[in-house]
Amino acid sequence: MLAQQPEPAMGIMDPNDITDGWTFSDGSVRFYTMESSKPFAQLVRNGDNVAIAFGGNNVAGSQWYYDASTHLVKAKVSNMCLDAYQPWDGGIVHVYACNVNEANQHWNMDSTTNQLKHLKHNGFCLDADLSANNGAGKLQLWGCHLNNNNQVWRMIPATAVAATVHGSSVINAYLQPAPQDKIVGAVSTGKWEQHWFWDANSNHLISKINGQCLDAYEAWNGGRVHTYACIATEGNQKWSYDATNQMIKHVKHAGFCLAFDNASNKLMQLKSCNTGDNTQRIIIEAA
Repeated sequence: MLAQQPEPAMGIMDPNDITDGWTFSDGSVRFYTMESSKPFAQLVRNGDNVAIAFGGNNVAGSQWYYDASTHLVKAKVSNMCLDAYQPWDGGIVHVYACNVNEANQHWNMDSTTNQLKHLKHNGFCLDADLSANNGAGKLQLWGCHLNNNNQVWRMIPATAVAATVHGSSVINAYLQPAPQDKIVGAVSTGKWEQHWFWDANSNHLISKINGQCLDAYEAWNGGRVHTYACIATEGNQKWSYDATNQMIKHVKHAGFCLAFDNASNKLMQLKSCNTGDNTQRIIIEAA
């Protein structure tokens, strides 16, 4: 995998599109809006309604099943599906008893734009207005657009933990993708470029901003670290987290750890694991 090519900046992971062994535990996922005014805002079921909930993990009603063949979005532990019956801006979105023949429940996760598009109400998308309801947020149907991130979603395996990843000893070093296909440490912004999902089930660290997985393919000191389209069987994307020593260890490249090049540049790379090296002390902190 030495000749990797750049991937689209806005990729998603769809369990129905991945056929090379990717496992999503029981198949459930969470839908996180890309709007970053409030961290880790996500789609939840609330009785017969849907809402926006804030907070990274273990949010009630946040797990869903997306079936690309039937186009149903089903709330976990229920027989209720995402449903929209008013084809206009601000149209109501709720959940209703799942019916594969009910066109109001047919959605498509567009892998190019990351919009959840309604198939019956052509040209309309699931929209999250985080400023509505005095800041509580509102889910609605709205004409599809990419003027902001209200309609851009990340579909993430429910086994993943929403987190930030940052240096423990190196200060002002929150990991984020950077130009020229790099990962760097930067001053905390609290926004999407520094949001990650740690999936200990698959050993993947997933970037929220581009939906790609942290990847290292050069097994030597100074080896390059970047993000790349998530592939279930790609060993270059497998990591383990040693919380005791605050180290992120590469699974395939045994003996190598994620590290900053130094405390000034904060460019991410691989180094031979050394518990005494402060550039390797990195925390995965649950949101």
